[in-house]
Amino acid sequence: MERLVRMCATSGGCETSLFCINSMFWSVVFIILYSTSTVLSQEQEQLRLGVMLPEYQPGMRHWPYFTQMVQPGIDIALGKVQETILPKHNVSYLALDTRCSNQMSMILSVHMKYKYECDVFLGPACEYAVAPTARFCDYWDVPLITAGALAQGFSKDYFNTITRMQGSYDKFAYSLVEFFERQNWNTTILLVDEPIDGEIKDCFFCMGGVSWTFHEHEIAHEVEGFDQLTEDSTKQLLEKVEPVARIVVMCASDDAIRKIMLAAHDLGMTNGEYAFINIKLFDSNYFGNNKLVWHREGDTAEENERAKQAFRALMTFTLRKPNTPAYAKFAEDVKERARRDYNFDFDAVNETIQNTTDLPRRP
Repeated sequence: MERLVRMCATSGGCETSLFCINSMFWSVVFIILYSTSTVLSQEQEQLRLGVMLPEYQPGMRHWPYFTQMVQPGIDIALGKVQETILPKHNVSYLALDTRCSNQMSMILSVHMKYKYECDVFLGPACEYAVAPTARFCDYWDVPLITAGALAQGFSKDYFNTITRMQGSYDKFAYSLVEFFERQNWNTTILLVDEPIDGEIKDCFFCMGGVSWTFHEHEIAHEVEGFDQLTEDSTKQLLEKVEPVARIVVMCASDDAIRKIMLAAHDLGMTNGEYAFINIKLFDSNYFGNNKLVWHREGDTAEENERAKQAFRALMTFTLRKPNTPAYAKFAEDVKERARRDYNFDFDAVNETIQNTTDLPRRP
C-alpha cells in the first residue's frame, strides 16, 4: 500500500479537503479500490466501474461535477493503473447521466448492477441522488465511492459501503466553531440561500451542518433563509440581523453575496461593528463566479468601488488553492482532454478538482 501511495503522490498527489469533488480523486479511487476492495482478486480479469454523474447540456444549472469534467480524470487514472498495477486486467467503466435526480439515480443504479454488472459505483455526487444508490449498495454489499454525501444522515449506521473522499459539512462546521472560539464569539446569525425549486440545495445542507454543530457547542444563533434577492428584500433581510448579532455567516452565490454586502454598506454595517463571513463552496470562473467577487463588468466604476469598500468587511472561507507545478500540469491535462475527447471547455478547473492533487507523502 505504501508503494501505491507514493506512486500517486509522484503523479500529482491528493489532499482531502472539505469540499473536494474532483477528477484527480478518481486516481485515488483506483488505488484504494485495488488495495482494499473485496470485489477484486488477482484471479479476476474484469473490473467494471459505474460512473453516475450529471451530464452537461447547454443552458443547464451549474454543478461542480459534470461527467465531462470528471471523465478526463478517470481516463488518466485508467491509463496509469493499467500501465502499472493492473496490466493484465480489463478495467472499464460506464458513465450514465443521473441529472442529479433521485428518481433517475434509482433507475440507473439497478441498470448498472444487473445489466452492466458493476463491481463498484463512482458517484452519484448530488446529495439527493446519492441517497437511494447508497442504500442499494448497502443491500448489495457493493462499494460506493463519492465526493458527495456531505449532508447529515450519511452515517455508517445506514450506509455501510459508502466511502466519502472528503469531510462532511459537519466537519467544515467544526472549523467554524474553532474560529469562533479563537475570536471569543458566541452569537451569530446564519443567512442561507434556499432556492424554492429544484433538488440541489448545497448551501441549505451546508448550513444545516453548521447550525447543528453550533447548537452542540452552545453558540447562540438564528437562521434566516432567502431566495431571489431584490434590493428591498436584501435590506429587509439585513434589518433582521441588527437586533440578533454582530457576526453574520452567509452561504449563497456570488451575486447574492454582492447584493448583501452593498446593502450592508448602505446601512452602515461595514464600518467595523459587524463581521461578515462568506462560505464559498465552489470557486470557479466557469460557474459564473468571479475572481474579484465585488467587481462587475457591467457596473460603473463608482458602483464597483462602492462594492470594493463593502467587501473589506467580508471574510471568505473557501478551498485552498494548490500552486504546485504538479497541479498546474494536471489542470492543463484535464482541460486539454476535456476539449479533445469530450468537446467540453472550461476556463478554470474548479477548485473542487484542484484540492485533491496534493497527496501527503508517506516517509
